[in-house]
Amino acid sequence: MHCYLVGQHVLLVLFFLLLLVPAYICPFNGALLEKIRNWLLYWKASAAVLFGGATVVLLHKILHLSVADFGNYRHLLFLAFALICGLSFFKVRDLLALRGLAILLLFLCDGVLDAVYCREFFLHNAFVLVVYCLITFAMTVGAVPYVLRDCIDKILSHKKVANFVGGICFVFALIALRAFFI
Repeated sequence: MHCYLVGQHVLLVLFFLLLLVPAYICPFNGALLEKIRNWLLYWKASAAVLFGGATVVLLHKILHLSVADFGNYRHLLFLAFALICGLSFFKVRDLLALRGLAILLLFLCDGVLDAVYCREFFLHNAFVLVVYCLITFAMTVGAVPYVLRDCIDKILSHKKVANFVGGICFVFALIALRAFFI
């Protein structure tokens, strides 16, 4: 497996483990979870980090386009997308961090699918299905971030639901780690 793909695989596992932590912190420490939620949803610093990171990844991919993928126009595309991303900080400020997180998740899933299709492993099809579900989830969050905000609030308001979601994330993280060490 290529080292770039291995890094993205590890990042996906870390992403799921990060989803797991708030689900188990919630029933015991609501103040900490509220701070994490507010940081993710409303602080400009989180928008700058997450959406800025997504912008950097997008612009990097645009600069490395092949000729078959509009590579002849990559500098023009770079300027257009840099302008769009820059203006997003001024015109579409609401829940920009969630949109950035969705974009980063899409790029992460792209690399993980490349790694998954390189070889067969234990629960290969289940892993692919979960990654495609993540892609659908990321596209939905990018288009309508308010839905995710409301969903997070409902999940974290019930202890059993939060534990169930945390358990699902934990099981997927274990499957991903199992696939990584084959």
